[in-house]
Amino acid sequence: MLNLRRALQDRVRTHEPHVRDLAAELGIKITEADITRHDVFIADECFLTGTAAEIIPVIKADGRLIGNGKPGPISARMIARFRQLTRETGRPIYN
Repeated sequence: MLNLRRALQDRVRTHEPHVRDLAAELGIKITEADITRHDVFIADECFLTGTAAEIIPVIKADGRLIGNGKPGPISARMIARFRQLTRETGRPIYN
């Protein structure tokens, strides 16, 4: 299952507890709210989260660029911290 997150004006919009915790740890403001299609179109940046996808930036939706069409700084910070956490605290699944 993938969940959409929206970053607009240095704020992450989400209902996902793990994303809220990660954003709070990084000092990123959080708003809990539903996300509309319009919200996606006007977002500075968007990212999807999921078990297999982890955190992945969205640069285009329905043919429209999100922000400047490149992964944004909030997405980059969230991805970097998530990867650090999985290296430090994750359980290896292979030898």
